[in-house]
Amino acid sequence: DIVTYTISEPIRGFFDALNKAIRAVKTDFYIVMGADDRFEPDAIANFKKVVEKTGADVVIADVKAGKTIRRGYHPERRWLGPARMITSHSVGTYMRTNLHDKFGDYSWRYPLLADSHYVKRLCLSPEVKVVAGNFLSGEVAIDGFSNNKFVRILCEYWWVQRDTGENPLLQYLLFQILTFRFLPKVIFC
Repeated sequence: DIVTYTISEPIRGFFDALNKAIRAVKTDFYIVMGADDRFEPDAIANFKKVVEKTGADVVIADVKAGKTIRRGYHPERRWLGPARMITSHSVGTYMRTNLHDKFGDYSWRYPLLADSHYVKRLCLSPEVKVVAGNFLSGEVAIDGFSNNKFVRILCEYWWVQRDTGENPLLQYLLFQILTFRFLPKVIFC
């Protein structure tokens, strides 16, 4: 009873569908939720309260991922990548819709990590006010489609870091460390 608009047409992947959905949104803010994710009952009300109190353009809330609670917004960890900077794009990030007017769509360059690229660009912009929500917004599934494409994820993570201005040598070393650390997963993908 809360669905107000639907569309069914061919897409070129998840982020193509998300870009189409954002163009159809009539609200000031949006939040992404995967089919296997869930919100806490008061999540949306809590996001709205933070925006009203702070004037934020982006609110990053805590999320449960498996048995772990990912907490807060940590811009000082940007060199480690978007997943160390924010809790989760899905369920955990509430964004002003009109930011897409300035920052564009989710990029097709990153079939699995376009969300990481987009959100990191928002968080790095001095024109965008990003605030930690300090509340649990929901639970994000950790066994979804993108988590089963490990080698591609590693490569896209490197590209996102490079394309958002991180030190290329440091990022190359981190890439090598992650590849070695997860070598069995890389070999048996």
